[in-house]
Amino acid sequence: MAIRSLAMSAETFAAIGYPPSKLATVMNRSDASGGFEKADVEQAVGSTIDFEIVSDGRLVLQSNNEGIAFVVSSPDAPIAQGVRRIADSLAAHLRERTPALVKR
Repeated sequence: MAIRSLAMSAETFAAIGYPPSKLATVMNRSDASGGFEKADVEQAVGSTIDFEIVSDGRLVLQSNNEGIAFVVSSPDAPIAQGVRRIADSLAAHLRERTPALVKR
């Protein structure tokens, strides 16, 4: 169902003229057994997967229970690295678009 919704969303954005360059596709739990293969998802939605987040239920649960984000408590964990790649990409995009307020 999620793939169908993603494909429909992509079609809707295209229909209203929203540029694909402003969209990014994230595949959550990309390593989960019994899940979808990346190539199958890309074919179904007609675009590439930009980011992947692996599954790590144990770390996420521990993080929730301790009240400390896993990107802080376990920055080297694959799930944290995936989240960091998304954050780094967004930050870089914002830096490109935001003029410097103060020039040094």
